[in-house]
Amino acid sequence: MSGEVQDGAQNSVLTRDILQDIVKAAEEVNHLSQEIASATNEQKMASTQTAVSMDKIASITEENNASIHHVGTSAGEFAQTAVELQRLVSQFRLN
Repeated sequence: MSGEVQDGAQNSVLTRDILQDIVKAAEEVNHLSQEIASATNEQKMASTQTAVSMDKIASITEENNASIHHVGTSAGEFAQTAVELQRLVSQFRLN
């Protein structure tokens, strides 16, 4: 019987070691899962910030387009005013 007891004791030690390895592996998987969750959250925040920045860029671009249109309109009006002023000035005669 002592052989059977020794075999049982060895099997118990082996089982304990295997269970400890399983627990260590599970803890490592848990740690890696937490790191993945953290990285995913950081990517989500970066994506949100990128979307907000893109919206701001689009808004600024629209404002720039409106300003360019306004400048173009004003330039045309100034050109017309210059032509009119030249016409008016040409009517004056210096003696």
